[in-house]
Amino acid sequence: MKKQTLRRILSLVCILALVLSVPVTASAAEDNVLADYILKHDPRLNEKAMADIVVDPTAVYGFSPSPTGGLAAYAAFDWSDPELVNGENGRLERIAYHESLGEMYDLLDEMTSTGESVETIARTLSAKRNELRLAAYDGDPEGLAAVKERNLAKYGHEEGPLPDELYAQYGSWETVIEKAFSVNAGMDACLGLYDEYFPLYVITGQTEYETLMNATREYAVTLLTEARPDLFPAADPSLLDAFTDADKISDWAKPALAAAVSAGLIKGYEDGTIRPKAEVSTLEALVLLSRSMPELPAVTNRLPDLTGCPEWAMEDILHLVRGSFVVSLGEALTNNGPLDVPFCRLLAYYAANPTEVLPLYSWTADAQASNALYEYVASVTDFNSEDYIPEVDRIAVFDLDGTLFCETDPNYFDYTLLAWRVLEDPDYKDRASDFEREVALKIKEQNETGASFKGLEVDHGKAVASAFAGMTVEEFNEYIQEFKQLSMPGYKGMLRGEGFYQPMLQVVNYLIDNGFTCYIVSGTDRLIVRGIVNASPLSGRIPNRQIIGSDELIIASNQGDEDGLNYVFTDGEELILAGEFLIKNLKMNKVAVIMQEIGQQPVLSFGNSTGDSSMAEYVTSNNPYKSLAFMLCCDDVERENGNESKAQKMFDLCEEFDWVPISMKNDWRTIYGDGVTYVGAAKAEAGAEVPAESAPVSPYTLPRKAG
Repeated sequence: MKKQTLRRILSLVCILALVLSVPVTASAAEDNVLADYILKHDPRLNEKAMADIVVDPTAVYGFSPSPTGGLAAYAAFDWSDPELVNGENGRLERIAYHESLGEMYDLLDEMTSTGESVETIARTLSAKRNELRLAAYDGDPEGLAAVKERNLAKYGHEEGPLPDELYAQYGSWETVIEKAFSVNAGMDACLGLYDEYFPLYVITGQTEYETLMNATREYAVTLLTEARPDLFPAADPSLLDAFTDADKISDWAKPALAAAVSAGLIKGYEDGTIRPKAEVSTLEALVLLSRSMPELPAVTNRLPDLTGCPEWAMEDILHLVRGSFVVSLGEALTNNGPLDVPFCRLLAYYAANPTEVLPLYSWTADAQASNALYEYVASVTDFNSEDYIPEVDRIAVFDLDGTLFCETDPNYFDYTLLAWRVLEDPDYKDRASDFEREVALKIKEQNETGASFKGLEVDHGKAVASAFAGMTVEEFNEYIQEFKQLSMPGYKGMLRGEGFYQPMLQVVNYLIDNGFTCYIVSGTDRLIVRGIVNASPLSGRIPNRQIIGSDELIIASNQGDEDGLNYVFTDGEELILAGEFLIKNLKMNKVAVIMQEIGQQPVLSFGNSTGDSSMAEYVTSNNPYKSLAFMLCCDDVERENGNESKAQKMFDLCEEFDWVPISMKNDWRTIYGDGVTYVGAAKAEAGAEVPAESAPVSPYTLPRKAG
């Protein structure tokens, strides 16, 4: 046997072993949406398969046999019936047939290892294939009779094609071997098995891997119209008659192309053609994508150099560039060759999920704040813009509570932490000082009645310092991590440590990805803020050195009352909390600490209350760079523990001081993400019960460590 022939057969053995060893379930599994667009194999790209089947939206798997193709005998079946299609005479029978090919694989493996000639292998396998085809109809005498009748009409004998007939047709025994493993890809598509057995279609010459295929115009347009039926509704197919090459459009693509023509997605060429089979270029595909994504923000400051852009593409490419989908025109025009199928599918995924493509995808399309931020970032990161800011000077400062993180459920995180420590913690409550208990009871009353206590902010800071005195910094962080595992009492599906505002996390990531350094400047104890950020979506994005907050004294474990000027840290010591409160980082204190720790004026500020007003004014006053201040307004009372009166006051302040307001109600598609529901006090009074998993016996019940 020739070495080349042997390698070819051994290759077939290996591939078949892999394909036939993978178990296939009896029903289609749900897959990742992105994978559906990019990784799944599309029967429409297999001309041989499409010769026997048609696209059928009513069918269980989207395809059914064509009444004029090789599977016409099955066209009358009800392909929309899941029980029939997935049953014993449908998908299950087809899986069993594929599994029976394992017998042929065993034959091929055995005969190859014993050195049988290629002709002998081919004759044996082709006979075995005929036998298995007929055996597949055991228990179905009508189906068996129909197959024998077709074989008789086509080959002159009931059992199927004979080896010599196959050799005459294909010209080599090697090809006869390959064709013995060939299956009808169209039938597999109708039964939801096309992906499972796709490698078989490749090695038997029915199609090729889609990474090697370039997308045609009709395929690209079809994917985009399917991705956005809201933009491209069904239209009269007769619209296509206007094109001189309409007869070249594949049947499966005609509905999509008609919809695209009707909605203005495509117009055709000056010569009257639509060129369905022409390969789509990268630039053409981006133009189609632009017209399929009206949600992209119009960042008017981003005006790229359009030199070299064809006039027909200019408006659409500019839309993508302004919307931050492509960074520059150069990116859009680089390697403007044919677009391969996987990338074409990726563009279709973007079109179908426009909000996920955007950096601020949880913001509504018409949100003033997000569009202002898009405009700002586009302007200050453009080297050719008069507003350009070097990366070293791109500093953004964020408040924490009510800006990045849930502010009141029913109170600040650090307030509830202290109340648990003093009133509930069995290891500490009996040792709490009278002052700590007084402060904790005020917090409890504030939670229950909304009462306000003058000086509570500073008293709370002092009580936190004393209540955790003696703990090492690491022990304090561990305590916070345990407290974060409590359920949020006013929310279903969220723990205390998970209360980050998803839209604001996207702002942080967007800014960091555009060269900004982000700081948290909070009124909460600095060590508590670090504990909140630890093991959160912000960990790794905002390191401890970029977290500023209220402070308490930290000393060495053996230092005692000795002044730090007179004490030397020694080997083996640890840093512990000394119990002395130093400063409450609110209002003007935020400005002072920004200068002390950052050392320069930020260009962006994000806050939510009058405690952040000084920071906002500092950022926007006499700044050598273009600067903005954003303020969150807690106007959402359905998804969040909001306060419409407080929100209106902030809206008024934003108008007075020219800050950019953020409406939690109107600007955000979500606040905490999927699976989180607000079931706060107001709803409970109206009759809504807090689910058990979100309401422990005590709102301060902390999981205890073993022992």
